[in-house]
Amino acid sequence: MKNANQKSLVDLLRFLMPLSTVLLSLFLSGCSLFFGNIRPVEEKSTAYGIEDLSRSSTEWTRMDSSKESPEAPQSGIADSAFQSKKTASIISINSACKSYENNRKESLVALTRELLLGISEITTFEEKNLFLDKNPALQTTVQGNINQEKMMLQTVVVQKGKCIYDLMYVSRPEKFILNQSDFSRFVSSLRLK
Repeated sequence: MKNANQKSLVDLLRFLMPLSTVLLSLFLSGCSLFFGNIRPVEEKSTAYGIEDLSRSSTEWTRMDSSKESPEAPQSGIADSAFQSKKTASIISINSACKSYENNRKESLVALTRELLLGISEITTFEEKNLFLDKNPALQTTVQGNINQEKMMLQTVVVQKGKCIYDLMYVSRPEKFILNQSDFSRFVSSLRLK
């Protein structure tokens, strides 16, 4: 049973990370996607630091997305993803940077909605505004179905300059509380340069 849970969570991560990046790139590219742009695809950020959960706790192991999906474009791979050995829960960060005219701020609510498009039958939905490294952020907790499986997610979305950072915690609802403090610590460790 444990291997089945781990496999389904890994499948979920494979589904969510490219989906979130594709959706963000579609959302953030606006008209340039349709009218042409020299480089409409986003790039990863290197202007941040965050805790490596696999170094601070033996419970967490780093997931190497490039080995699991070598054909995926670099923009579709999480910057860092970790899986709990005990619960099979996943904590990840993904960044996407794009040049904008006037370096405008996107709505954190709209960015979060794009991340959550694949979730159906939502039974829990909570939003909380917070500050992350002195930048406005939006934390959203959702319980619903992803591919007909009950899942619970907590996302934190923050934008600094031309970069969007999505921090995500995905777990089975009955195990969500077990690693929530690890996710909070992971989020708190984010330092934006």
